Amino acid sequence: MSELKQKIEQALQTVYDPDFPVVDIYTLGLIYEVFVDETAEKAKILMSFTTPAC
Repeated sequence: MSELKQKIEQALQTVYDPDFPVVDIYTLGLIYEVFVDETAEKAKILMSFTTPAC
């Protein structure tokens, strides 16, 4: 795993869903995959939401 991907995943562990403010979105399982293109300096995050209204 690249260092950048690790940093992104660590940052996602500090983001909390308003519906579940005691658990971060990474631990909740809302993040399916983090794709990193270091050459283009871009990242894509495949995720879901806790409710359809998000």
